[in-house]
Amino acid sequence: MIEWKEEAFRTQQEYHISLSDRTWDRFYEPELKYLRSKICFALFGCPEEYEDTDEELPGYADEQKAKAEEICDKIVELSFRHFENEGMLVAIVFVCIKIWEKKFTLPVFRVCIDTDGSDDEASYVDSVGRVYKDWNDYLMTNVLPKCMYCYPTNGFYCDKESGDDDEFGKVDVSYGTSPACDFVNRVKSVIDISGLVGSSFSAGVLIASFFTPVGPILAGTSAVVGVSSAVYGSYRSTEVLVDRSKHDQSISLLDPEARAAWISLVGSLLGIAAGGATKAMVTSARSGNVLNMAGRIAVTAANFGSLSVNGIGIANSLAHLIDKMMHSELQPLDLYQFSLSILFFTNGVMNMKTASTIIKETQNEVLSDFKARLSLEDQKAAFDKLAADTRGNRQMHGNGRVIKNLHKIENFEQFMNNLVQAAEGGAHSVKFTENGIIRINDQLEIYADAFSEMSDVNQAKAMSATKKFAANEYDSAQFLTEISQVCRAERIRFELQRENVLRSAARAFGVEDLGQVKVGGKAIFKNLLPFEKDRLGDVMSAAGNQYDPAIAKAALTLAEIQNCKTSAEYCSMVEFVARHVTKLRQGATLERNQSWNNWKTNVLSELQNSNSSKFRDMNLRFIELEATLSRINDASLFKMKCNKALTYHFYKHDGFRHGLVNEQEYFNILNELFGSEFNRSRVRLSQEGDKVRMIYTDPEKGLFGVLVKPRYLSGDSGVYVATMYYNQN
Repeated sequence: MIEWKEEAFRTQQEYHISLSDRTWDRFYEPELKYLRSKICFALFGCPEEYEDTDEELPGYADEQKAKAEEICDKIVELSFRHFENEGMLVAIVFVCIKIWEKKFTLPVFRVCIDTDGSDDEASYVDSVGRVYKDWNDYLMTNVLPKCMYCYPTNGFYCDKESGDDDEFGKVDVSYGTSPACDFVNRVKSVIDISGLVGSSFSAGVLIASFFTPVGPILAGTSAVVGVSSAVYGSYRSTEVLVDRSKHDQSISLLDPEARAAWISLVGSLLGIAAGGATKAMVTSARSGNVLNMAGRIAVTAANFGSLSVNGIGIANSLAHLIDKMMHSELQPLDLYQFSLSILFFTNGVMNMKTASTIIKETQNEVLSDFKARLSLEDQKAAFDKLAADTRGNRQMHGNGRVIKNLHKIENFEQFMNNLVQAAEGGAHSVKFTENGIIRINDQLEIYADAFSEMSDVNQAKAMSATKKFAANEYDSAQFLTEISQVCRAERIRFELQRENVLRSAARAFGVEDLGQVKVGGKAIFKNLLPFEKDRLGDVMSAAGNQYDPAIAKAALTLAEIQNCKTSAEYCSMVEFVARHVTKLRQGATLERNQSWNNWKTNVLSELQNSNSSKFRDMNLRFIELEATLSRINDASLFKMKCNKALTYHFYKHDGFRHGLVNEQEYFNILNELFGSEFNRSRVRLSQEGDKVRMIYTDPEKGLFGVLVKPRYLSGDSGVYVATMYYNQN
């Protein structure tokens, strides 16, 4: 080490003696050939063969001339930024380099950027054409390999400042290591090598997965390594391009170094995009979602784009590697970029499928996984038929609908077993609609797990009756009779019943289509959901109501005054009107020759008129009750969801075993019933499966109540009271 330092110092001293007699050499534009000659000499020494010709730079190879031309252009550009037509002030310093046992010198060209020509203001151009804003920039960011070097301390040759006579006339030099030796750059070099190994491993696994069964086992690890390599590769390529731009090196695709970085960057980004998009699409497909046409085209384009760009990258990188090897300039980053192109090209080849094909393969895999969970052949056959009936003619979208519904079922195996047993060997039309709801013989729509909660007898009866009705073996009356007990026991409704509700309600209002009926200008009965039809039917067909047009219209008048917004709120008005009529009758006295039917007709006629005294009394009673009850409801531990429903509930169910109760007493009883888990008797899913009905009873006190919880909410959030009353049975 000491020997090299002494040798380097002697070399620098010689340069100091020969070059320090002048600060700058000035060149004007017509003299650029002399500048190019000086650059060639500094870079390559004297030409091995020389002929006295008029040719510029005789004896130098074309490649050497091109390098001199490149550096000359950089010097001209730097000078013209500051001096324009005043000529160029240029000087040369040399850096003595030691790489293990190899020793050599490289020139660095100083370019004056100070109009006074001082030593302090200078930029530098190195032997590869990189431009540095000052000497410190060169020392910190040059691209020399890991080495030790000796250089003029301030970037120009001058005497060492010392009072010692022995030091007089000696050059001022410093020693150091190249930036490649810095800790951060060493880490990058290690990562480049690690990335090379990782990328090669990932590419190898992808190839192995095509030929051997062990490949898929390692594919997950390969994917993680591949993505990590791609992200790091993108960063390194970007870093190279930014660094080249910062130091006035070309970032054009015509430059081999820049082209390699661009291809690596674009290839990595496309690889990440293609891999990420494909993974997201597969994850979505496993959930039953199908990417739209535009999305599928984009994923396919990304996959084939990655394949194309990385294919070009392999060819370009291979040529670039060979060239660098011939010039002993190969770096770990070059190999890393080459390995990334191989990785993403291999990945593209292995996944050279359209997005639609990938989605279909994923769907088939998911369906096979579900089918594998079934143990009996008749269950598997029923599953195939269920999937086929749901799928229809559109395979991809149909399978998506099947998968999405299957994921909604909590007890898949139990449901398939119940379905097979209830079918009793017969052929039935069973298909999914949405959210795990099945449609049986076009008459019963029910959530799959709710179907499983039905008794075996009622499951079989529901399937048998709907099949016979669909085959015209039952007429409407026979069908309704057959299913009546099932409806009461299981609290479910069939499509024929819902159709009858809409027709009967429309007749009660005197319209052809229930959607024509408006409250406050809003068609509150238009496009009713299944459970809304069921509620409307239960209320309007209840004992004493029986789709009575007079009750329907009186409730409509009250709904207008109370500004009802939904069919559920209208149902509360029906219940309130019916109960109000009952209370009026309890205190009424018939006139001579008047029947109770006539009395009821007269009362309901007045209640349809918002200006009548009876209507005003009823409306006032509703307003007073709602005000009191809503205040208590807000402070209650267990609450009803709608104040209008709460008002009719209390008005209808204010009688208990010990007599009538007031509003606060009603809530005291309500909180006592629902406050004890011992009173919870059973839990059932709603027909649509979106809610859980928790039934509470206290036989000693004759209490019955229902709490409802939205199924997909956690904890006790969203729980509300559906009903609570005295059940004398």
